[in-house]
Amino acid sequence: MKNYDFKIFSENKYNLQPIENLYDSVFGKNRNERTVYNLRAGKKIVDLCFVIKKTDTDIFACIRYWLIEIGFEKGLLLGPLAVR
Repeated sequence: MKNYDFKIFSENKYNLQPIENLYDSVFGKNRNERTVYNLRAGKKIVDLCFVIKKTDTDIFACIRYWLIEIGFEKGLLLGPLAVR
């Protein structure tokens, strides 16, 4: 089995820009215009937002969860999930 050298961390204010850069590179700079972003108008669940790093500055992947509401139904939305 191949040894992957990475660690999982909680998202924090220091890695917000690298995360946005990763999302832009994976989904494109116009990603905020997609319909799913309308669903993400709710609150991001900070305790469920993670980054996977190979080094302190090299973010390999990231994932977020959001509280959403569609009509009268509340739920949890996974994403975006980006992997480089």
